[in-house]
Amino acid sequence: MNRPLRAQALDQVSKAIEIAGGAAALARSLRVTTQAVCFWRDGKRRIPESLGARIEFATRGQVTRQSLWPDSWMEIWPELAGIKCVPAVGGAAELIPASVTAAPRA
Repeated sequence: MNRPLRAQALDQVSKAIEIAGGAAALARSLRVTTQAVCFWRDGKRRIPESLGARIEFATRGQVTRQSLWPDSWMEIWPELAGIKCVPAVGGAAELIPASVTAAPRA
């Protein structure tokens, strides 16, 4: 991963921590150690791709797999191509086909 994309992913980890209410709270929701979450935040370890969907759910869609793995998400989750994750009000994110969220044609 090149530097700008790595920095973006680290920013997204920090955002997920903030949304969850702290590193310990995010760790509990993901069923990992607080140390693991802090290692991800500090760039000492990579986030396992197997936790991507759980992170999206824990952040109510505000941190997506696309934002955590900007250069490889399509290879890992090709089924997400053409789908936009839209945060729902007061609940979990909704996955909506991009054709539905696209601007109407003139």
